[in-house]
Amino acid sequence: METPQILVTGIKGARYNDRNITALNVPEGKMAFYPFTVVLLSLVIHHLLSVPLTWPSDYHIAHLNSVLTIKCPLEAENIVWNCPAKICKIHQHQKNVTLQGLKHHHAGAYTCFNQDKKTQSYSLYVLILEEEHRLPVHCTVAAYTSTELRCSIAEELACPCLVRAKANSSVIDQNWTEFKISQDRVHSIQFNLTIPEFCPFAEQVNAIHVSVDIITNSDYLTGNQSYYLRDIVTPEAPEIVKVTTEQISWTQPSSWSHSSSFFPLLYEIKVNYRNNTNVPNFLEKQHYSMTDVRKFSVRCRDLFYPGPWSSWRSWAPAH
Repeated sequence: METPQILVTGIKGARYNDRNITALNVPEGKMAFYPFTVVLLSLVIHHLLSVPLTWPSDYHIAHLNSVLTIKCPLEAENIVWNCPAKICKIHQHQKNVTLQGLKHHHAGAYTCFNQDKKTQSYSLYVLILEEEHRLPVHCTVAAYTSTELRCSIAEELACPCLVRAKANSSVIDQNWTEFKISQDRVHSIQFNLTIPEFCPFAEQVNAIHVSVDIITNSDYLTGNQSYYLRDIVTPEAPEIVKVTTEQISWTQPSSWSHSSSFFPLLYEIKVNYRNNTNVPNFLEKQHYSMTDVRKFSVRCRDLFYPGPWSSWRSWAPAH
């Protein structure tokens, strides 16, 4: 499983490691606070373990308020269940667990054991889906020849949570990329995905399908989006080479294809003159002559397809 590049923005909560929890030191003479410390520590441990470390190999997506029966496939009579929040207490020693009117607290791992042979077990992870809600997945690419999608989800999430994502075409099915977020709450997630193999110099026949799934303490969230590269190619800002009072020049972004004749760019320039007027202009060339320039900025997009513009390059003063 490849390691993704991930950026998470949000409110930082308690920091902890998924496998190690630092002991809490209680000053001498404060022994009365130990019960509180133990309770707090147990809550943190439960908070961590309620989200799996990796995506469950066997899971079931259920809908709110539905009925679900989980069947234990073990050939044994003495069955013991381990379930979220003691839900299975009344089902001990039964082969099936029936959940009526599913709610968020029903989410989690359901495991049945052979009480006589504890090594025999079966686990099913129940995910609770809210059908009305879809994750807002947004992806861009820096150039037609790029091999990487830059994706984001602008969504406030209660975490910890486990995320998996992948980009497929109708002819290539890629593996999921997984990562876990340990913060208590986040406002957005950014990550990169590898684009399925294709030829950038040929017409794109098959769309790229991006899928994202998230498991939180109580919810299963999912979203997907399909793209043609021409609609999401968003170049980086051009590089400014020279700005004088009489001439300005720039180059295409370093991430753009060097086959400029095959992937030409349209440039929009903003010129601020010494009389404090701003004059926009659209050009295909990479230089412009004028007089009395104070500062200059430029952005770009695909010349032949009206896709997204790059961001503006920061104002460059004339020398």
